[in-house]
Amino acid sequence: MGTPNAAIAVTADGAAPEITQQPLSVSVTEGMPASFSVGFDDSGDTSVQWESSADQGTLWTQIEPSDNETADDPTLVVPAPTVSDDGIQFRARVEGAAGSATSEAATLSVGLPEAVPEQEPLASGTVDDVTAEDGGPADSAPSSAGDDSGPGDFPDPGDDAATGPGQETAPFGELRGAGAAGMPAPASAARLAPGIYTATVNPFVAAADAPIGVNVYMADASFPPVNPQKLNATLRVAADGTTEVDVPFTQEIFTLQQISSSDELRITNIERGGSIAWANLQPDPRYPDRIVNVTAELAHSGGEYTFGPAVQYPVPLATEKTWAIHLSVDFAGAVRQLSGDFTQTYEHTATGAEVTVSAEEGDGRIPRLTEAKLGATTPTPDHEAITRTLARDFLSEPTAQSWRLDLLAGEESIDLSGDIATRVTLPTDVESPVVFAIEGGKATRLETEAIAEASVTFAPDGLGTFAIVDAEASVPWAHTKTFESDLGTTMTYRTTGEADWDFPGMDFESLDSLGAYYSFLGEETSAARTSEAAALLHEAFEDPDVRLFTFGLDLSYENVPGATVAKHSSWQYPLGGGLTSLSGSVPVSGDADRVYLVRGTVGSGLTSVEPLGAGSGSRSAAFTIVGVDTDAESPAAMVQVALWNAATGKDGDIDSAQTSGTEIAYVLVASEKPKPIAKPQAVTALRYTGLPQHGVLDGEGYELSVRPVAADAGSYVARATLLPGSCGTTGAWPRSISLGRSRRRH
Repeated sequence: MGTPNAAIAVTADGAAPEITQQPLSVSVTEGMPASFSVGFDDSGDTSVQWESSADQGTLWTQIEPSDNETADDPTLVVPAPTVSDDGIQFRARVEGAAGSATSEAATLSVGLPEAVPEQEPLASGTVDDVTAEDGGPADSAPSSAGDDSGPGDFPDPGDDAATGPGQETAPFGELRGAGAAGMPAPASAARLAPGIYTATVNPFVAAADAPIGVNVYMADASFPPVNPQKLNATLRVAADGTTEVDVPFTQEIFTLQQISSSDELRITNIERGGSIAWANLQPDPRYPDRIVNVTAELAHSGGEYTFGPAVQYPVPLATEKTWAIHLSVDFAGAVRQLSGDFTQTYEHTATGAEVTVSAEEGDGRIPRLTEAKLGATTPTPDHEAITRTLARDFLSEPTAQSWRLDLLAGEESIDLSGDIATRVTLPTDVESPVVFAIEGGKATRLETEAIAEASVTFAPDGLGTFAIVDAEASVPWAHTKTFESDLGTTMTYRTTGEADWDFPGMDFESLDSLGAYYSFLGEETSAARTSEAAALLHEAFEDPDVRLFTFGLDLSYENVPGATVAKHSSWQYPLGGGLTSLSGSVPVSGDADRVYLVRGTVGSGLTSVEPLGAGSGSRSAAFTIVGVDTDAESPAAMVQVALWNAATGKDGDIDSAQTSGTEIAYVLVASEKPKPIAKPQAVTALRYTGLPQHGVLDGEGYELSVRPVAADAGSYVARATLLPGSCGTTGAWPRSISLGRSRRRH
């Protein structure tokens, strides 16, 4: 029986719990805690149980409180994951008096700290590490403690800058570490004319001090904070050359509590009040807030500085630290701010597209807007997919013009949403143009501001993908009703407005306002039903992995005045016939997933299967259940009844129990089960040969990588990454290998 997507009693008093917040995937560095949270409507007698899967969701294992004391809490904490935990998935099962709900799966990604700062950037999705024994690594930052050299005198120790205990720091030139992918924060020297600038400013703790082994950028709001920010701060140059900069400290976990001046910069103001992300940890009353911004006068324009003594409180470490805070300022890349509001029109000569943006004075995006260029593509590479998306809003597939627009600062697209006003004019030969914004497989109609002889003008909230449709040549649906579930499924009913109603005189709007259009969206978890469905796919799949989703289109009479029939019933009118249509979407894991409609009866089980011809996106597949052209006299026009029966466990209406002859139907998502593979094994007693080695026995189902190439004596980490269609204990395995010096005879 499916889980309803709204609070309505079907088989028990009360309602099954509803998940309101799905757990999110988390990426951490080895040894740093990770947490997963689920939100739900608490009816008072609700429990939570977390589960884990080490094979990409094929098998799920209950986490016992004896293994993790947060296993039955709304927030699961993995205190110190290792790289062997990389790829493990977690989900929460919420139990209530009337049923249960299961959250979506969230993935834990665990990476190794970077030990060689200046190696080439790693490929996306990989985590590799190396410690060389011969030749030595590239320069990295030494620890700020225990060095004999000092920062010099600290001016004004009693002024507004809060001071902490003294500490010694290494010379700043040795503290230039690199970020997570070998990318240091930009720092450059330049003499700027008097004025106000937007600059790239990055305060950081050096890699040798930070427990994750790479620079910790305290202006990076993400965690771990390993990414230097760009054009993120205001820099002021006075007429006498005095230079002052606002240094942001946006990090809510790796928090700054105290900081002081040095001989390279003088703090003139400290702003406190930022929140601290305690997660599941008990807040420490000693730290009610944190420093969020520091204004400092710079002694020179060299671009590299070190603050005086500072105190940090990294939440995961639950203790104070007194690591030195360094500062990188990119003077050469600073962009002078314009006074007053900003308005500029950008033209794309090749296509004729035109975009005008208006920003208020002080908007941080203005510096990039002054240098931006308009990018335009028509038709778009995904034109056919856009046409299919638009077809759901029209009785027949419309002829459309597709556009992709971006305002680019270099290769980076500028986000124009929010306070920036955007006005777009596109050339078109359509006589009655209607403009749609296309995003995430959905089309949203936009209001047009002007329609000229050969162009249309509209005001979107930012740029992106758009489509122009001829309103005269395409007939839109009169009414559309879309239902969504926490599982990621959707169901959409469309009508011309000419369908028959049970209550004469009540049209779509009046019935909809009373909640008459209802749905039961859920997932069938019965082992018997899933086994029956898998058996129907023996010709298409060797070993299918299946999920059965319920799609119940429902008529609810609970709030309809004078209704004397069952409060909920299936849709008894034929769909299609040129008047209505029913479509849906389901979550998928990739392009290899296939979507089917399976049918049968309660007594005989599932006995037939037919493909639904779904169009897949990156995470969902859209399909038509009953098309508008379906013959109203055909059995296909009544499939919604069988779908409703399967979703509710009833027969036609909420008061009728199922019998052996009750028809049932589900939407089936199928893919080939991943093939388990053996864990890769490291080769022992490796010797230097001068040739690249990977140090792991070859095997099926994974590919090996070592970066940098293991061609010299030293210690390395080789990584075996699963190939599509394979599974193991984790998504990838790191293996430590060591190359010794070759033994030569003299």
